[in-house]
Amino acid sequence: MENKTIILINNRNKSYSKTLINESEIKYDKNLVSLLKSYDKSKIYNLTHIEDMDGMTSAALLKHYYDLPYENIIFADYGELNLKNTIADMKKSISNGVLVITDLSLNEKFIPIFKKFLRFARTKKNKVIWLDHHFCGEDTINSIFPLLDYAVIGENRKFCGAELVYNILCEKSEIGSTLAKIAHAMDFKVEIEEKYNKHIKNILYAISYLNKNGNYKKNLRNFIKDIENLDFNSELIRNAARKYTETAKIETKYIINNTSVFDSNGYKIAVGFGKDLNSTDVCDSIEKKVNSDLIIYAKSDSYSASLRRSKNIDINCIKIAAKMGGGGHPFAAGFPIPVNIDIATNTGRKIFVNKIKKVVDSVLKNDS
Repeated sequence: MENKTIILINNRNKSYSKTLINESEIKYDKNLVSLLKSYDKSKIYNLTHIEDMDGMTSAALLKHYYDLPYENIIFADYGELNLKNTIADMKKSISNGVLVITDLSLNEKFIPIFKKFLRFARTKKNKVIWLDHHFCGEDTINSIFPLLDYAVIGENRKFCGAELVYNILCEKSEIGSTLAKIAHAMDFKVEIEEKYNKHIKNILYAISYLNKNGNYKKNLRNFIKDIENLDFNSELIRNAARKYTETAKIETKYIINNTSVFDSNGYKIAVGFGKDLNSTDVCDSIEKKVNSDLIIYAKSDSYSASLRRSKNIDINCIKIAAKMGGGGHPFAAGFPIPVNIDIATNTGRKIFVNKIKKVVDSVLKNDS
């Protein structure tokens, strides 16, 4: 059974509480909104996920409703080096403000990094709000619980990260509801009105291109500016999507040709290697080619891996990712690849396949 527990952490006014809540209890919080509005906009910061529309839309909503400066929007992924560098940059500027962390899961491996940073943020008199819809273990939550002023954390299939931002921190509006709707459709892979649905592929491809090429911070902040204005067909998005598509066709063929397959507990597991493209597209292509039940996409330039399970397959991706220091959702997850395994070489790929096979075998055996 997939964990759909949502945990509300409320430490405001030093009145510590941790409560299990239902999806229906996620609603507009006037006190939290008042807290945010009590700060000068230059003192509101957002740390958000770099790799998908959910993280970008969370930032766009905060920008739209609270007008924080674009330079106060900071991007992070689940790579250890990126996270450390991002936090080091944030330490230079964050003080006497409020930090809103969005669409970033609390991976067990990174708890020491986050705890150290959150303690620093507290010493600089910052409030911390964390809104995320990924699964989070009880031990992890308890370890950072006293360092947060407010949080909604936990796996649920009703709201994505941007919807948590919209429902809890934003007054209802057409722009806000549209952004939340599109983020939901893209995160949960459901259809919406054609006038928005027709732009989804370009948006996905644009994000994949912009966070890997040129000045990614400037690129993504300009992207956020466009989607905040509901301009999903902007010149920036069209050009980035076109450039992505040009290289993706060739690279996807390479990944498929460099895919290993093994059996584990009755399931067919595929492991593909190549450069960093849109994870969902690549995993879909691998699945169609080899008819696999679980797809692991190992990226040689970012040293990260994405997991996707096939439809109607009951494999919990979180459990596999967690053993590799990652996290995510039961149906889709990711983890960092150890930098001492050179997955750009055949020898390194064999080592990685053997390592991930042991992990998958262990998880599936225990779940059987």
